[in-house]
Amino acid sequence: VSLVPSITEIIFALGCEDYLKGNTIYCDYPESARQIYKVGDFSNPSIEKIIALKPTLVFATMPEQKIVIHKLKQLGVNLFISQPKDIEGMLEEIKKIAQVLNARNKGDSLVSALQNELNQLKPKTEPVPIYVELSATPLMTIGSGSFINDVINRAGGSNIFADLAQEYPVINQEAVIKRNPAVILILHPLTKKEEVKKRIGWQKIRAVQ
Repeated sequence: VSLVPSITEIIFALGCEDYLKGNTIYCDYPESARQIYKVGDFSNPSIEKIIALKPTLVFATMPEQKIVIHKLKQLGVNLFISQPKDIEGMLEEIKKIAQVLNARNKGDSLVSALQNELNQLKPKTEPVPIYVELSATPLMTIGSGSFINDVINRAGGSNIFADLAQEYPVINQEAVIKRNPAVILILHPLTKKEEVKKRIGWQKIRAVQ
């Protein structure tokens, strides 16, 4: 069972989708991942549905699924905890997942192909200031120690909260307005673009304008 959309994608990329008996409603890529039995959403998957599938392994991630992980551990479920800090960590994790699924050669090939693509990424402009929102209540973003921060840097962006050492710090609206990002990425399903535009004071932000 995969509780992590990114790992669901990795499992398919490794050609191991036949092992996958359950995933979340946000596991929608590739298209065939939508057909897998759903155990709930990313933040609150159903423990009962997971257990009913009698999985030999459950893929989960920290810190978002901390409570779920604790409950599954109490029930004796075998877990693979995903928490890459950067791109290199993600590539290493792909190799580990491939090893667990007896697809080591496929994993090595996939990592090599991804590494080649990464080596060709050469941003040609000044870094674009970006605000990443992981939660609206509380307002949560990413700091320098997160995987997404590394992704943004490599893609030619600059995380406006990269000076914060925490992976996922809680911030206030005034800090976002003051740092004036050129791009806003909303990485959670509970807030729509139009709602962000209506937040008090956010009309001053370049990204909103």
